[in-house]
Amino acid sequence: MEFFTTGVGLLQTIVTLLGAATIIGGLIEVGKSQADNNPAVRATGIAMFIGGAIIIAVGQVLVPKLSGMITLT
Repeated sequence: MEFFTTGVGLLQTIVTLLGAATIIGGLIEVGKSQADNNPAVRATGIAMFIGGAIIIAVGQVLVPKLSGMITLT
């Protein structure tokens, strides 16, 4: 059971880091759009930023519940 708990913890970390990377990518896109004055790229960057925040929320809220869903006897 400890192996599974460790795996869930690792999955939570990976999902959170993926969300953080998406947020950073979104911020870079918004920065590029400000320099180029391109509203389409700005919208893409904002969507990436929001998507990254959602990914982090899933990693912090839903992934830890996986260990409670499966019971090994």
